[in-house]
Amino acid sequence: MGPRRVQFPPEACPLLDVGAFDREGNLLSVANAEEFFLLVDHVEGTGYILDLARLQEGAPLRDLDLARADALCDYLVGIHSVRGPDPGLYVRKIRELLGDGECIMGVCDSYPLPTGSSPPRCSRRSNGGA
Repeated sequence: MGPRRVQFPPEACPLLDVGAFDREGNLLSVANAEEFFLLVDHVEGTGYILDLARLQEGAPLRDLDLARADALCDYLVGIHSVRGPDPGLYVRKIRELLGDGECIMGVCDSYPLPTGSSPPRCSRRSNGGA
């Protein structure tokens, strides 16, 4: 199976590729990627997903479930209580939380401010400039 092609409107800024930077600053294309994943280290225990699946199947709520939900809440409050130095990233993450960070919005949001969430070349084109 070859790379999937997305049809964009003719006035859209042409998308050339999707990529990433490695630790040495080299560009890596992910255009041919089929599925993305996270690789994490092994830790002892069982995944929280098993608790959620058990509850989804109708099992009764236990005190341990409430304690784990409370611990997760405390963890999330801790990691989200301090904003980073990039306000554009914060805005993007809020939009993703609301379900609007996919596809073209995510690509546009990756450009640094103050270009209006799009690269300068695209901004000029959409605003009638050269």
